[in-house]
Amino acid sequence: MKNMILCLCILSAAMLAGSVFGASELPSINAVFTQSPPLIDGNLDENGWKNASHVTDFKLYTGDAPASQRTEAYMLYDRNNLYVAFVCYDSRMGEIKSESDVFKGDSVELFIDPGRTFEYTHVASNPRGDIYFAWQQGNRKNNVKSAAKVLADRWQVEMAIPLAGVKMPSAKDHGALWGINFCRNNPRTKENGCWSPTLVGFHNPARFGILKGISLDEDRLRAVQQAAETPAVKDLLSIESDKTFYCSEKAAALKIFVRPVTSLKGTVLEVRAADESGKTRFTKNIKPVLLTNALDIPVSSLPIGKHVITVSLRGEDGRIAGEYEACIFKVPAYKPLNTTLIKDGILYVDGKPYLPIGLYFGAHWEKYKVMSAGDVEDAADKGFNTLIPVWPFFKEDLQECKNMLSPVVLDIDVRLRIMQETSLTMKNILDIAQKKDMKVVGWMPYIWGGKENLSSERLQAGMNTILKYREHPSMLCWMSNDETDGWIETNRRLYKLYKELDASHPVWLNLIAAVASNKDCADILSTDPYPIGKAPITKVSAYVETLREILHKNGDQSFWVVLQMFGSPPEGWPRCPSPAEERCMTFLALNHGAKGLVYFGYTPEVTRTEKGDKALSPELWNYMKELNAQTKEMSMPYLLGKNADNVGCTEKTLDIAAKEYEGNIYIIACNTTGKEITADISCSELQTGDNAEVLFENRNITRQNGLLRDTFSGYAVHIYVLTKTTQK
Repeated sequence: MKNMILCLCILSAAMLAGSVFGASELPSINAVFTQSPPLIDGNLDENGWKNASHVTDFKLYTGDAPASQRTEAYMLYDRNNLYVAFVCYDSRMGEIKSESDVFKGDSVELFIDPGRTFEYTHVASNPRGDIYFAWQQGNRKNNVKSAAKVLADRWQVEMAIPLAGVKMPSAKDHGALWGINFCRNNPRTKENGCWSPTLVGFHNPARFGILKGISLDEDRLRAVQQAAETPAVKDLLSIESDKTFYCSEKAAALKIFVRPVTSLKGTVLEVRAADESGKTRFTKNIKPVLLTNALDIPVSSLPIGKHVITVSLRGEDGRIAGEYEACIFKVPAYKPLNTTLIKDGILYVDGKPYLPIGLYFGAHWEKYKVMSAGDVEDAADKGFNTLIPVWPFFKEDLQECKNMLSPVVLDIDVRLRIMQETSLTMKNILDIAQKKDMKVVGWMPYIWGGKENLSSERLQAGMNTILKYREHPSMLCWMSNDETDGWIETNRRLYKLYKELDASHPVWLNLIAAVASNKDCADILSTDPYPIGKAPITKVSAYVETLREILHKNGDQSFWVVLQMFGSPPEGWPRCPSPAEERCMTFLALNHGAKGLVYFGYTPEVTRTEKGDKALSPELWNYMKELNAQTKEMSMPYLLGKNADNVGCTEKTLDIAAKEYEGNIYIIACNTTGKEITADISCSELQTGDNAEVLFENRNITRQNGLLRDTFSGYAVHIYVLTKTTQK
């Protein structure tokens, strides 16, 4: 394969190992306010458009070439709307097409990120003027006005986007600059172009361009959005408690809301708390009755278990006008055998830094019956130090929940049968993990999963499960949900419930992309980019960068990445990653700051030997032992090392990080392409004639002319170690 010689110069390692998405490197435009809003009719003949913000020179989203068809975009704003127009020139106008699904034909896309918080709004349209409108976490009510027009050499679309519909982040998170991007999909040329190249697909807010100078009454817009998002209270009575599970607290703080249809004159609220046997433990009457009534119920003297709080509204005539019931739980205190803390984004287990190298255990539910203790031992042998066993291994706990799960999980009987065929239980896995010096993540999706409200029975089932396992020495953390980007309130509530029951273990939430919207819903957040067969491998580093941009200010939170270790043709992943690609993804994630690695693969042995549609190749599975050993050896430099200065490379295809740890400098260079390249790497710590060890390769490189020259095969990763003896 033809070599590519890369020109390099000395750069700051803080830039190399740090954010590559600084605002100064992105294209920018100035916002233009209009007193005369354009008529939305598909024509762009109003004078206002002549003075609008204007962008052109669209490039392919990868940034490596200009788009072949010219695209122009214009933007104006006033107090109430953003006005956006696209003009899409095309040399084959007779072949353009529009589909009811906007994204299946010719289309344009707009991304708006007020304050650059990554909580963006997404708008798309087509040559018919159809509109797709969404916040990052899901579709929204569409109030966009649009009109399109098809001409001889181009098609164009105008949009008036209500600012009240554009997601406004909280004032504390809001910066002065906005993120914005204009994009176009051309199915004939198979080009996806945009004004600000996003490198790994349009949905990369860290690479949106910059919008400067927009001035709005954002407090007013937030108030409008909050009012629209707050559900109307229709029940006569409702109760809100400060917690669901109580341990050592003295009292439960309640708010009782009353929404009467007539006057509250002469009414009284009768409050009663009873234990599971029906014995009354507390009573109190509240008078006069207000729309919002506060009440503390002593819980320190309550017995362990469920307590039902009943509130009755008795009218002036003495008759009960309405009743409402809610449950709280008293749980036993405990002293955890191990504690997992997060400091500066790093997990510490019993005071020692810990880099999780996790494995989804099973992940092919029809095959769980073949899983055995040997599979746990196999995972340990391959070097994984953390397991994420999913629902079938909670079979004892799920069996107890069958009746209340039936309405939620339609195939619960099938799943329960499969569980009974599985020889392993969660307790088995925890015990084997303890012997193998591994940690385990608890995930019980069918007990507390789902967006629907949790019944008292489901709350109690989840409580019993957490209480059962929280003291096991192999427990690392709890996983609350998986790819539930739009379930923000559900994610937030589950986080609170887990922390009430187990404050000694963090809560982890995995998402597809909507980290900004869910950033207060977990202690650990992750995304799962899965690029192989669909996107450039740099999608991994881009997703980790986005996680870091959102979470780096809070040292009490950590961020992981879930890496692809599978192929699934029916779902669009044509093959399993090669060992070289897996290693490249791993070190790309670590280079950009990931504090935990989790691998998703279909791990039962049968999926590695049969020709199925969800394959983990035997080659990759066997290679993981070597890769995980390398990751463990590099874990402390990545977790505790400082960014080293004056190590550089300007070539975009070579991703470099440099860490100084215990007097040594580690330079980690990843070839992000499948092509062979020869590169020169500069480091001021090297003197002419000095040797650098290439870790894991049993070779050294001698500095020549102030540079380290090395050849990288496709997706190769080289790790250079400069020891104390080679430094100045």
